[in-house]
Amino acid sequence: MWVPLVLLLMYFLIPQGGCVDFYLLGYRGQGILIPAQMCTIPYGGIYVEAANVAPSVLESAKVAYNAFQSRHGPLPFGVVVRFSSPVEYIDGRSADVAFYVALFSLVNGNKPIPATGVIGEDGSIGGVSHVYEKVEAAKDLVIIPYANRHFLPEDSPVVAVKNLEELDALLLSLGRG
Repeated sequence: MWVPLVLLLMYFLIPQGGCVDFYLLGYRGQGILIPAQMCTIPYGGIYVEAANVAPSVLESAKVAYNAFQSRHGPLPFGVVVRFSSPVEYIDGRSADVAFYVALFSLVNGNKPIPATGVIGEDGSIGGVSHVYEKVEAAKDLVIIPYANRHFLPEDSPVVAVKNLEELDALLLSLGRG
């Protein structure tokens, strides 16, 4: 009796189309794209499914989830992040912005853009190491911290943002096109 009721509740609690594919940008002597998927789940929080995930990646996921909720309000669902390959070569918390962009895309239905950066407690986006190599690996539009913009050639396919307010505005404008 309870199992059908739980399944029925899960059906209504999980938004339709509840997954988005995205990339983390890493560095291993050269830039590397790390494929990932973020999906909605019926209980709150963010969970990472991978045995070999560095503590900094887990922390990045939590920071992004909490920052998103503080800006946009509580989510009616939680999320789980899955990786299809080993999650190595992430320096510090440089994946904060990538997780935030994936969550924004999951909620708003637009395509995620590769991103890198550290989210500060005040909503600022801090610089990262090896930004040139990470941008080269993506070979397409990448969101980077404003502090890293002068490490790249002028013709690099990047958008540099200073804080989450600028990031949200960028993501909203890209979602409309």
